[in-house]
Amino acid sequence: MNGFIPPKAPGVPPAPPLPIDQQPKSPASVLPTQSNVSNPQAYKADGGKPNWFLLMSAKGCAKALAGVVRVLSFAVRPVAEGGKGYTEHSWRLVPNAKERYEAALYRHLNAIHSGELVDPESGESHWSHIACNALFLSELHNSK
Repeated sequence: MNGFIPPKAPGVPPAPPLPIDQQPKSPASVLPTQSNVSNPQAYKADGGKPNWFLLMSAKGCAKALAGVVRVLSFAVRPVAEGGKGYTEHSWRLVPNAKERYEAALYRHLNAIHSGELVDPESGESHWSHIACNALFLSELHNSK
């Protein structure tokens, strides 16, 4: 991409080339923004950066992540208010955490296979519990 120059719009002088460290890795990796769609001379050099929009947008997994947040909120809600009463982030301190969260994931998956879609204790989808346990496992396996 050395010397990448955005396409010239009629009547608009070409923009100077970007420094190498500011050039996108590929045109496909540049997210469309209002500025680079309406004006081909403008663009945002975010190539190679994680595209969180893929996860958080309405077309991504925002609803699934909201379910995980509800599961986590249930876990830390005081028992008197219908929650489990766990301390925030205490899941990281559970002895044999990898094995226990994997077992919990399988219990929720088994419940789904048995026809139960909603966890009776939390009132949340078993899929949300599975996703939560999978995130715990990913953190535990990737943090050391």
